[in-house]
Amino acid sequence: MTSSYVTQVQGLYVAFAKGDVAALLAQLSPDVEWGEPENPFNPAAGTRRGHAGVLDWLRIGHAAEEIEVLTPQRFLTDATGEAFRAG
Repeated sequence: MTSSYVTQVQGLYVAFAKGDVAALLAQLSPDVEWGEPENPFNPAAGTRRGHAGVLDWLRIGHAAEEIEVLTPQRFLTDATGEAFRAG
């Protein structure tokens, strides 16, 4: 059975793959906390807040990387939220 968290995260990946920023933001709370682990090789790393933070993350990532494929291999859930692993 797929949890509602997994369904939501899958929807985010679909919107991202289509480049549909409006659909991506529509699925996120206005006070979303969006983060990537700190990494000296990733200029988009760090924690951002709100839709403006997500837009900032997208802008930085777009300027720094050309993502050809972003396909998660599986989705994992726990009692507190959502985690995923892209392979």
